[in-house]
Amino acid sequence: MELAANMKGDLVGNQQISNSDMAFVQQVAAGDTNLDAGTIRKLVDIREKQLKGNVENYNSRVDAIYPDSPENKANRSFLGGIAVPENPYADKETTGSVETKTGRVPSAAVVDGWEYFIGADGKKYKRRAGSR
Repeated sequence: MELAANMKGDLVGNQQISNSDMAFVQQVAAGDTNLDAGTIRKLVDIREKQLKGNVENYNSRVDAIYPDSPENKANRSFLGGIAVPENPYADKETTGSVETKTGRVPSAAVVDGWEYFIGADGKKYKRRAGSR
């Protein structure tokens, strides 16, 4: 799989990635593992760990070069520390949506009080949950 093949080089030397994660990515890249929902989910989790590691590494470099002091305020505001975004879907319960033959979605996905759905015209929409 192309994603796994591209990930291999990025993962080398990243402290957040375990040897077992690296071995898993290599198996997927070589085509030794079936691509199912669990495999893709694990690849995305490994990629997320790698990207968070990149952000933490950048922040530690900025802290080492420009410690948080009044003299470095201008440099730190430009280079800044990057906040690692939290997963907005973690620990959220969503309802599934399945398209029927008519193209209508019987139940919209609900996240943080918003319904996400596909209209009869095929466009994607969002509205406050319960505001039909």
